[in-house]
Amino acid sequence: MLKKLALAAITAMSFVGSAHAVAMLGQEPDPTLIVDIGGLEWVYAAPCAGKSPSCGVVQLSHGFAFATDAQWLASFSNIAALKSAFTFSNGSVKCAAAYFSTAHNHCDFGDVSNGFYLAFTFSA
Repeated sequence: MLKKLALAAITAMSFVGSAHAVAMLGQEPDPTLIVDIGGLEWVYAAPCAGKSPSCGVVQLSHGFAFATDAQWLASFSNIAALKSAFTFSNGSVKCAAAYFSTAHNHCDFGDVSNGFYLAFTFSA
């Protein structure tokens, strides 16, 4: 079974600073941030595309890799399903950017809602 899909989308919710963003870079993400859907475990890994050119690169660790279109489509039927899966009951976003983004420690659904979602990753 494929394990740990890290999801990177685009935009900013609350910028704290890139120095703090790298504090947990490369560490195992908090289990409460992992979404188990479609036989895969997904993580919202950054507010930007995971590869350059972007506003910050996703640093893959713990066996993570970028997901295929087929993996993405097998897990999320639409943007509403994606947003629902990555929203805690209190309305906050399940964000693991501090573990994967080289520049950010926040996530935002702003650009995701507009159809900008790139750089999904997975691990076997």
